[in-house]
Amino acid sequence: MVTPFPKEPNHERAPSEIEALFLAALEKPTPGERVAYLDDACAGNLELRRQVESFLRAHEEAGSFIKLFVTLYEQSGKPDLAAEWRAKLGPAQAGTPQARVSAEAEGSNPAEPSSEASAG
Repeated sequence: MVTPFPKEPNHERAPSEIEALFLAALEKPTPGERVAYLDDACAGNLELRRQVESFLRAHEEAGSFIKLFVTLYEQSGKPDLAAEWRAKLGPAQAGTPQARVSAEAEGSNPAEPSSEASAG
């Protein structure tokens, strides 16, 4: 008779549970508090801890990438496109860039009320 391998305990968690642990760990203000939280929350489940820590590392790496992109953009000397569009849209910032460009092509200003709207 062939003896099957002993089954290891199933430590798999639902993705929503892993996400909840990840989000809770993100809320911890210091790395030490994160470690203590994961020690308690994962309670010896090394696979669960590995999964949560991999999400935390990916989150930190993504943040580093975004910071790098912003720094490179700022150093490029290119204009602040958001400020440019705010100026084009006017003080009320009504409409969209597409509406503004279309209105300029037609010779009107979408930031100003039209004569039809004020006649109503």
